[in-house]
Amino acid sequence: MLALHSKRRHTGVRAQDNRTVGQQLGGRVYKCNFIGCEKAFKRSDALLRHRLIHSGDKPFICPFDGCDYRCVERQRLSAHTNRHLDLRPYVCAVAECRKAFRWKSNLKEHQSVHSDARPHPCPHPRCTHRFKTYSSLSKHRITFKCEPIFEWEITDHHFNQIVAKPLK
Repeated sequence: MLALHSKRRHTGVRAQDNRTVGQQLGGRVYKCNFIGCEKAFKRSDALLRHRLIHSGDKPFICPFDGCDYRCVERQRLSAHTNRHLDLRPYVCAVAECRKAFRWKSNLKEHQSVHSDARPHPCPHPRCTHRFKTYSSLSKHRITFKCEPIFEWEITDHHFNQIVAKPLK
């Protein structure tokens, strides 16, 4: 009902029922009524959690003494407390490795070490190195200053605007 009320009263769109409203918003019936915010959600609890961003309220508080961390979502607090406890729940499945990570994305990047694929090429046109992980590529770029080479040309003489285009 709240979504239907919000839709009728605050957006100027009239609808017969929630199903019609949901179809208009791609199934996202619950729209944020904060001025300038266009977010809409499929579930009311997601909208309530989203509204905390606008209010500045951070109801989830770190339980560790001396830590003043506060956040909007329980999942973020859980990830934060894992840092205090040094929990690393994401473990590499390779038997000889068993390296553990705090974040799923770090485990995913690590797993490429166990394959021969090198999907990350150096952007410098004269460098042929390819890397298994993005972090290895980043270290290479810093160490060897391997940035793309740009060809500079003046495109607008009136404003002396300079635009960079990568060399091919």
